[in-house]
Order: sequence, then C-alpha cells, then structure tokens
Amino acid sequence: MTSPSATIFLILSVFVINSTALFPQEQSINVTGVIFCASPTEPPVPVKIGDQWLTPPKGIPPLPSVLPFVGAKIRLMESEIFLDDVLDRTESGMYGAFSVTGHDKESSYIDPYLVVQYRNCDHFSTPEGCTYARLIKLNQNAPETVYRNLLIVVGGANHYDQIKC
Repeated sequence: MTSPSATIFLILSVFVINSTALFPQEQSINVTGVIFCASPTEPPVPVKIGDQWLTPPKGIPPLPSVLPFVGAKIRLMESEIFLDDVLDRTESGMYGAFSVTGHDKESSYIDPYLVVQYRNCDHFSTPEGCTYARLIKLNQNAPETVYRNLLIVVGGANHYDQIKC
C-alpha cells in the first residue's frame, strides 16, 4: 500500500507531464523565398568571376540556365496524425518570389512543410495535364520560426519531385 504523500506525488507528476497536452500554445511559421527554374532547353548561363570565365572540366556538363519561376503553387502544410492542415497557400509572383505564413495551436512543436506544385520548366517533357510536386520539410524548433530567402530550384523530373496527373 502506498502512502498518501506518494499518491499525491504521483498525481502531481502525471499532471506536470501532461500539462503541455492540457495547455497547447500558439505557434507560427513564416517562409519567404524565391523559386527558380533550371531549364535544360535554354543555353547555359556563362559565369564570370573577376576577369575569368568559368568553364566546366571536360566531361562535366555546363550548369543549366536558372530563371525565376512565376506561377508555381505553394502550400504551407502542417503534419497531423490523420489529415494534414493547410496553413497558407499562394503562387510565386514576379521574379519567382513567394511568402507564406501560418499558425496553429499544438501541445508540441508543429511539423511544417512546403508543397511546391509546378509544371516542368521544359514544358515539352511534361505530359499534358500533369504537374510536378516537391515536398520540402521545414524544421520547427521554437514557437515562432522564420525562414527568409529560401531558394528552391526546380526543373525536370528528378528524384525530389513526384508527378501528378
């Protein structure tokens, strides 16, 4: 049989451990960035440092052109056990720029991620009516997190992107 003080200690311990579940806190995330399109159909962009033009070594293909991607659909999501929450959505604007902000009340840190949906930069290789989607995990380790100047480069089917038709 346990003593009354041990019982009270046990009850208080359970309350303290579960207090975060009883009192969820408001958390927010803000993400700004730019989406670029690495187009394999455009000629490579020459790169110059100082007075010297950079050329790749033999056997290495040149870097593709990188252009701002206007019109990509961006969703800021938050993982849940059953259905994920949409915190915000937008499209990349002029120069590929975007900004999304979201907030949610949770007892633990929220688990945010971005979904970037776009047509392939080389429209000829994208099947008609299809788009590509890229999922980008974001670390949330504080009640308020800000990501500034996130750079996303998309282009062509690659192992990061899923095709959706």
